[in-house]
Amino acid sequence: MPLLHDRHIAFVSLQSYGFYHPEASSKQGGAEVQVALLARILAENHGAKVRVVCLGPENRLERHGPVELAVLSRETNASQKVRAVLESLSDFQTDCVLQMSWGIETWMAARYASRRKKRFIFLIAQTEDVRLGLKDWLHWRRALYRRGLRAADRIIAQSDEQVQSLPPPLRPKTAIIKSVQPSPEDLFPEKTNILWVGRAVPLKQAEVFLDLAERLPGLPFEIILNPTHEEEYSRRLAERADALPNVKRIPYVPYDSILDHFRRARLFVSTSTVEGFPNTFLQAFRTRTPVFTLQADPDGVIARFGLGFCASGNRETLACQIENRYTDAAWLRETGNHAAEYLTRNHAPRTVGDQWAEMIAATLQNS
Repeated sequence: MPLLHDRHIAFVSLQSYGFYHPEASSKQGGAEVQVALLARILAENHGAKVRVVCLGPENRLERHGPVELAVLSRETNASQKVRAVLESLSDFQTDCVLQMSWGIETWMAARYASRRKKRFIFLIAQTEDVRLGLKDWLHWRRALYRRGLRAADRIIAQSDEQVQSLPPPLRPKTAIIKSVQPSPEDLFPEKTNILWVGRAVPLKQAEVFLDLAERLPGLPFEIILNPTHEEEYSRRLAERADALPNVKRIPYVPYDSILDHFRRARLFVSTSTVEGFPNTFLQAFRTRTPVFTLQADPDGVIARFGLGFCASGNRETLACQIENRYTDAAWLRETGNHAAEYLTRNHAPRTVGDQWAEMIAATLQNS
């Protein structure tokens, strides 16, 4: 019998509507991708009944393969949304609720678990989620998030760096389970572009990628820049990208189409100030694409396993390495193979799914 047979597992992931409805072009990021992949694995391979709770145009239930999507109307006020989420979890008779990335949703999940004597597991998306400071007491959303985080029965990190960023009292109930990604593909023969993918927010530093394109005018750059609420920042980036002749800008690509761009990328570049373990890294590894990062290298895996290059914050070094390696076919092939091997060892759906099923079963057993 599967480990989670007939257990009711719910994910509170309010921005996940866009993953299941790409035509909506709504906000989605790495957290929503991981929720969708994990939800399917737990339902298909481990016998769980799985619901994902999200916000959408109207109240309705949908079926996406083995996963039930509970869509709650976004056209309500904050207190109505809280009530709707708690009711959805209750109606589903949720045994264990999972929630990823900081937000008021963390408090909602904890509140349901506390009231119903169920279990709550929090998943860290990026390291900044758990670096708690004075600001967490000064903003009501952060204060509620902090309460929810402290009430979690288990916390799941993606790296040791995230564990060490937690307040010491929370570390004993924290475990590391890596993100999930399907198996590597064969090498695509026509890899030409230098690729950047992300949201138009300051911490992603897309302007640094455009600086690189300006510094290396003979190389082809492609930027998939998802617009955000930072409208003025998004507009300036788009205008600058469009003015550079060696840059192709794409405003939005849904998850089910994004891999085509990684297949054609010779290098993938990350310019973020901080990351958890981004899906873009995993998508690069899946397509045997070396990762070049300005600063973010979770647990040093890129440097330790030869998956690309980390410039340790030095922009000039990053530009020089990109210029030198772009034409080094042997290095590109060897590094791409290292990336595929690393992905298989650490992020395979069966391996990660088994770890999750065992952890959830143990958490429920202790209830």
